[in-house]
Amino acid sequence: MQKISKLSFLLLFSCLLSVSGISQGIEFFDGNYKDAFKIAEEQGKLVFVDAYAKWCGPCKRMAATTFKEASVGDFFNTQFINLKIDMEEGQGLEFRKKYPVSAYPTLLFINGKGDIVHKATGAQDKDGIIKLANLAMRKDDRSEDYAKLYDEGNRDYDLVLNYVKSLNKVGKPSLAISNDYIRSKPAISKSQMAAFLFEAATDADSRVFDLMLDHRDELKNIKTEEEVVAQIEKACCKTVEKAIDYESIDLLKRAKEKMKKNAKSEYKAFDVKSDMDYYEGVGSVDKYLDKADDYTNKIIKNDADKLVAQGNHLVKNYKSNMKAVLLAEESFERSFKVKDSVDSRIDYATALHKLKKTDKALVQAKQAKVLAEENGESAVKIDRLIMFLESQ
Repeated sequence: MQKISKLSFLLLFSCLLSVSGISQGIEFFDGNYKDAFKIAEEQGKLVFVDAYAKWCGPCKRMAATTFKEASVGDFFNTQFINLKIDMEEGQGLEFRKKYPVSAYPTLLFINGKGDIVHKATGAQDKDGIIKLANLAMRKDDRSEDYAKLYDEGNRDYDLVLNYVKSLNKVGKPSLAISNDYIRSKPAISKSQMAAFLFEAATDADSRVFDLMLDHRDELKNIKTEEEVVAQIEKACCKTVEKAIDYESIDLLKRAKEKMKKNAKSEYKAFDVKSDMDYYEGVGSVDKYLDKADDYTNKIIKNDADKLVAQGNHLVKNYKSNMKAVLLAEESFERSFKVKDSVDSRIDYATALHKLKKTDKALVQAKQAKVLAEENGESAVKIDRLIMFLESQ
């Protein structure tokens, strides 16, 4: 059967979202943007800047919703130095001389040298901002600088570690470099080796991953248990990706076995999610939908955001499949019992319109307007949606 899709870098990240949240949202740097650039340069990271204005409605909405998402915080706090800059006062008056903006919010990803790597305008939801972040990271490829020094024979610990990090950051293979370095038996401490293996263990189906687990006691001194579990799951997700590429059920089983043995607390969700991803990736739609049903009703049944995301995904990709449509509607309806919101009602209305269920879509759009008015939010966008649906 022809494959529907390959598991991409973004799908790999979505697999990681089943790990319990470490943070409660984005932690913004409380200091000057020039200091943030210096820190970013030292740590090999990008600076994420939310360029906003106090009067901007979408800016306020992002601050109250997207930036407070645990999964967004987990990602951004690890990968970026984060800044909020009011462009109309304080340091924003100086910042905008070099980085002028014409709309709010403007989201900037800037390297430590002060160069813009990626830029976008407009409010983003959880999925949208993570996609932007992944795109920015892929565009910030510093691996060639390290590759030149490495090829010249430089095996300094920090250089090799940063080389591996830079390859992983942009989704390039790093296992060959990691294995070569380990085989060279470098004169480093156990703690340094544990830190290196933590970064290098990108695939659970590898010797490097097993070595990382052998150094788990040393990792306790430099990483939290949540970070170690997240890295284990990330590596297991990579093996699931490989299982899809090779259509290998054996690789899928190995990924699940290693997850169960080494990250038992997260295994239940991983077990179902990895099956779901695998069957979708190899084009087994019926098996995928069976697993999607399990995922919806057993794993994410109390997570409104994931239920809405599941409903959107099913409608976008399987709107001609009756089983998928029913599951999508069930996902949306269940999400409202957990947490009703304007955005989720709009999503449902939009999905129902795609399914040519205009009357039901109109009901959801009107409910979104009621919620918006109760929350004191603008209903202009919803009114336009209602007018459009009534014209159909």
